[in-house]
Amino acid sequence: MDDRHDDSAPLLGLLVASAKTSYDLRRSELIQMAANYVMMDRALAHYGPETKESREMLRVSLRSIDQARSGRQTTATRRRARSLRPVGSEISTTKLQASLAEG
Repeated sequence: MDDRHDDSAPLLGLLVASAKTSYDLRRSELIQMAANYVMMDRALAHYGPETKESREMLRVSLRSIDQARSGRQTTATRRRARSLRPVGSEISTTKLQASLAEG
């Protein structure tokens, strides 16, 4: 049997294991983010119709993140998302908190 193929098998195994670990980590992060979004949306909905604007801001922010990660972000979505962000690339929690404080 050829020794070159025997030597590459462990390396290929490590590569596959690393890819799976990375995939599992991203998957668990996505599941946690989705759960946090649902909890936040339900908590805001519990406060009534005065949180409608805050819930919409949360939805737009989440949609923007999803579309940016998948590479299918439209110009309109980028424009709406930019209006929710402070200087830099962080999502504007300040604006969301201010709208909650008003209610």
